[in-house]
Amino acid sequence: MIIRLMGKYSAVGLMVLGMAFLPPRASAETARQGTSLGLAIAGDYIFPSNQAHGQHPAGGLALCLNFSRYLTLEIEGAFSAVPTESLPLGLSQGRLLHIPVLLNIRFRLPLGTSPFAIFLKAGGGYAINSMKLDGEMMESYNTLGFEVSETCRSSALFQAGGGLELRFSPNLALEVFGLYRLSEASGEWTIGDIVSGVQTSGTIENINLNAAVAGLGLRFIF
Repeated sequence: MIIRLMGKYSAVGLMVLGMAFLPPRASAETARQGTSLGLAIAGDYIFPSNQAHGQHPAGGLALCLNFSRYLTLEIEGAFSAVPTESLPLGLSQGRLLHIPVLLNIRFRLPLGTSPFAIFLKAGGGYAINSMKLDGEMMESYNTLGFEVSETCRSSALFQAGGGLELRFSPNLALEVFGLYRLSEASGEWTIGDIVSGVQTSGTIENINLNAAVAGLGLRFIF
C-alpha cells in the first residue's frame, strides 16, 4: 500500500515539476493581448507645402501605451530644422527649428496570420518653433549699422496618416508610414539702428507649416 502511494505521489510530483519548466505560452499570449508599453524611433523626410521652405530630414521618438494588439495611445516628439528662404510676407532666410509634441491614437489591423499589419493614426498637439536667421544676412545688416531679429511663435499642430508594419517578434517591429501635418504660425521681426538705438518691429502672419512626412521606424514592445 505504501509503495503504491509513493508511486502515486511521485508521479504527481513529476507532473508538477514538468509543468513548471514548460514555456509559459498562455501567459505570454495574455501579456501580448493585454496592456503593455512600447517605444518607437523614426527617421523622417519632410516635404513642406510652403514653397519657401526646403525639404529636409527629421527624427522622432514616441512612448506607446498598447491597450491591445489593435489600439495604441502615443506621446510623440519630433525635431526638424526647416531651411527657409526670404519672402516679403514670410520668414527670412535661415533655419526654423520645428519641434512638434503630439498625442496620437493608433489603430492596428493584423493581416491574418502573416507578420504584416496595416495601421492608421491621427493626433494633435503643439509645435515649438524657434527662428535662427542666416549668419551672412545678419552680418550684412550689421555692416550697414542695423541689428535684426526674428521670432516664430509656437502653434497648434494636427496630423493623420498610416502605414505598414512588419513584426519580427512579439517585441520588435519595422514600419514604413506616411503622414500629413497641418500647422499655421505667426511671428515678429525687429530691426534696430545700432547708433541711435531706434527700433522698428512688425508681425508676420499666416506662416504655412503644413507638410507631408515619409518615414521609417522601429517599434519596441516591452
